[in-house]
Amino acid sequence: MDPAAEVPGYVVAADDGTRLHFLDWAGSGAPGVVLVHGLSNTAWSWAPVARRLMAAGRRTVAMDLRGHGLSDAPTGDGQYELETLGGDVIAVAEAGGVLRREGGAEVVVAGHGFGGI
Repeated sequence: MDPAAEVPGYVVAADDGTRLHFLDWAGSGAPGVVLVHGLSNTAWSWAPVARRLMAAGRRTVAMDLRGHGLSDAPTGDGQYELETLGGDVIAVAEAGGVLRREGGAEVVVAGHGFGGI
């Protein structure tokens, strides 16, 4: 992928049906990388890092946390608990082809601010 090319975005449904948006910088190297932004940011905040990871051959996706960017903002009890948010990261990793259950489940998760929790 050309680093200057537009990055495709995709949506995956979390276990509770919340739609989660993520950007896919492609790459095929393992382990893959999931980038998680902090509060009041979006997946685009990772663009400079993701482009470098992609250029180095890493399979790289960056997600919009629920309630941010193009992801749904559900209301109700438990919608933003850490266990739920962790499940969201797994859903994006699987949908983005970063986390492959067969042959090992290695993936690097990098976050800044709240995304680092």
